[in-house]
Amino acid sequence: MSLRERIRLLTSALGAFFTRKEKVEAELQRFYRDEQSFLSEFAAELPTAKRILIDERDVAMARTLRQIVESRGDVVAVVGEGHVEGLLRNLTGVPVQVVHLEQLRSAPAGPNASVNVSVHL
Repeated sequence: MSLRERIRLLTSALGAFFTRKEKVEAELQRFYRDEQSFLSEFAAELPTAKRILIDERDVAMARTLRQIVESRGDVVAVVGEGHVEGLLRNLTGVPVQVVHLEQLRSAPAGPNASVNVSVHL
């Protein structure tokens, strides 16, 4: 990791301690609106961190999920939103159902409605 990238990472990490909740929520909404743009910006600012924290983890998680599916069958995996696209790319050929947190947060229709979520890999 270059010195420039280390300084940016340290500055970002320290700044997180002083960031207001409203700003965090605004950044999350920006992420949800355009995930690819957000991740591209992250990759441009901190390429090594993005490779280690996202790309390499996507590959490792996909490998582990494939192994679990092969040995035990269907599995439910809860992952950060930033890993969804990478996992889908690395799990090509495996049927995957994605349920986003926003979908789970919305109230179900009807007074006695319930929610049933399943993921099949």
